[in-house]
Amino acid sequence: MHLELNFYMVLAQLVPFLVVMLVLNVLVFNPMLNILQERKRRAEGYATEAEALREEAEKTGRLIEEKLATARAEAATRRARLVQEATDEGERLIAAARAEADKEMAAFRERLARVQAEASAALKAQAGPMSVEIASRVLGRAIA
Repeated sequence: MHLELNFYMVLAQLVPFLVVMLVLNVLVFNPMLNILQERKRRAEGYATEAEALREEAEKTGRLIEEKLATARAEAATRRARLVQEATDEGERLIAAARAEADKEMAAFRERLARVQAEASAALKAQAGPMSVEIASRVLGRAIA
């Protein structure tokens, strides 16, 4: 078996092949490649956008954490100041109540001393006549 290469036969097969390839290239391959390139470009754009959004979210998260830390520190400072003010106010109220109690106690003692002195004076004034009356009753006769 011997095969001869016939130039016209090869040309007759090559021309339709090239025409089909040209038509397929124009109608199928180039549009498909354009679609794939567009898809790749969009995917890269979405990835870039997602990365930018992630970085922005991280930056926002850091800012929120910083603000939260600042707010916590300010709240702790304010709480400490309020506790100190309440403690100072409590001590001031206690001191005022003590001073008032001491003042009332001094007035009470003074009044008690005055009542005691009046009672003592009244008892001393009545002691003489009472002792005479008691002696009269005990002895059963009048004492002058």
